[in-house]
Order: sequence, then C-alpha cells, then structure tokens
Amino acid sequence: MINGDFYKVSCVFAFYEGGSVVLLASAIESILCQTVAPSEIILVIDGPLSESKDSALKEMLRILENRNAIPIEIVRLPINGGPGVARDVGIRKANSRFVAVMDADDISVPERFELQINAFKEDSDLSVVGGTIMEDISGRLRTVPLSPDEIRKTIRIKCPINNMTVMIKRQAYLEVGGYPGKRTSEDYELWGRFVSKGYKIINLPNILVHANYSNGADLRRLGLKVFRDDLKTQQFLLTSRCLNHLEFFRNLVLYFVFRMSPRQLLSFYYRFFLRR
Repeated sequence: MINGDFYKVSCVFAFYEGGSVVLLASAIESILCQTVAPSEIILVIDGPLSESKDSALKEMLRILENRNAIPIEIVRLPINGGPGVARDVGIRKANSRFVAVMDADDISVPERFELQINAFKEDSDLSVVGGTIMEDISGRLRTVPLSPDEIRKTIRIKCPINNMTVMIKRQAYLEVGGYPGKRTSEDYELWGRFVSKGYKIINLPNILVHANYSNGADLRRLGLKVFRDDLKTQQFLLTSRCLNHLEFFRNLVLYFVFRMSPRQLLSFYYRFFLRR
C-alpha cells in the first residue's frame, strides 16, 4: 500500500443521458476496489438526464455511498458539451495532486492506481501515465507506445494514448490548458499539448482497463462534422510542430477517407491503422 497526501488521487467520470447506470455502477465499483484508493470520485453529469435515469442514478449512488467512505461529488452541467468538456470540469474541481480519468462503462484493474502512482514515484518528471486496455467485446489488446520518444513518434500519425487509462498531474494539465472544447479527437489534441510543451508522458505495458468497447464505437464517429474536429487537431499538431506539412496532409487524407467511407469498408482500416 502507498500512503501520504502527496500521492492522493481524484478520479473523474463523465456521464450523460445515453450512458448506462448499470455499467456506471460497475465502473465506480472498480475504482472503489483499488489497492490504492482515491481520495474522491467526481462524477460530472454532462447535460440533463431523464427523470427515470436520474432516479436510477441517485439510488445507485446512495447504495454505493452507504457501503464506502470515499466521497462521490456530483457536478451537473446544464447542457451536453461532450466528454472533453465534462472531464475538464471534473479535473479542475479535483482536490488531489493526481487525477485519474475513467470512462463510465469500463472496468479498471484493482492495481491500476498503484501501478501508476509507483511510476510517478520512480520518476518525478512524469506528467502523464497511461497504459494498455483490453477490449472486452472484441478480445483485442489495444497496445500503445511506451517511452516518451515512441509517443512523440506515434503522435505524428495517430493518438498515442488510451485516454481511459490515464493518470495526470493536475498542475501540468492546467498548465497545458486542458481538453479542448471539441466532441471528438479532444484527447488526441490534449496529448499534443503535453508533447509540444515538453511534458513527459509514458505508457505502462500493463493492462490497466477492461474497456466495454468494440469496432462499432469508432464506426459511429463518421461524417464531415467529425472530420472537422480531426482537421482542428491536425492543425494544432502542425502549428505546435508535432508534425510537418507532409505528415499533416497525409493525415488529413487518411482521416477524411476514414470519416467519409461507407461503414462496410472501415473494419480493415480500423483494425490495421487506428488501433494497431
């Protein structure tokens, strides 16, 4: 066990009307069962909920809070701004030096926080620690580059971090400006902000999260509107010198093909490019 206020962790969830209260309960339980417990859980409700979903959520939280001493703070946003906006609100409200991001339908392995805190203890220069996920529906491991150099190389073509696995130094997050206010690819741009400003990021080889995720999750993110967010991300990476002009235009072509192609043609692209 690791003790001390210096290594306290807040855990931030974002939840919205389309989410499952049952899956959220399992996700929160996985955080309450960590070998290094968080000091608080911040649950950001991203926009209005239906009366039935809100009632189910309140009852679920009442049961969890009666069984555990870890406080769960609820933050309600008046309109749905997307996951990046909701996470940003939660991270800014956090009271700990470290903040863990958690998706509302995933399961963290019990030793996740302990592994990440150990990494921060071993290297005080670290600002972000991520890791591998297991996609429970497909059974596929979603591996990521491990070292800072590998992450800098990978960000030139795709997002090098599994967002739902990260633990972040809150002060570093505030210094880079946080998640941009976009509905998609907001995490890709966030890691570009860290890399471009010289903050140190690593990924652990360990499986940190079992993700309730399948190819269909990416296949739903299609169309010109989503591509516009890709364009903004690539423009940021170009202006911040994370990539050059040739890489910029290459990426635009690849993302345009992905976002605008018929669904039937996308499984190959998904498997062998985006999630390889």
